[in-house]
Amino acid sequence: MDTYEANIANIKRMAEFRMSHNKLVRVILEADEDTPVNDLDWVGYITGIHDTYLTFTNLYYESWDLNFSVINGFEIVVH
Repeated sequence: MDTYEANIANIKRMAEFRMSHNKLVRVILEADEDTPVNDLDWVGYITGIHDTYLTFTNLYYESWDLNFSVINGFEIVVH
């Protein structure tokens, strides 16, 4: 397993843990200078995990399918 595959496996494991414990998270995406990110859009819950992507639902009830390769990690949001 190369580094890329190991990173994807780690992101998937973290997502499975956060989803199984129903944790409110902030998704940390790879930086993309062409697409500014509103932090509040990326606070919510992981609502599905698939082979190559996860489904994320933010606090505005907008759902996104995010490829594991664009995710750098998760932060638990304490409220």
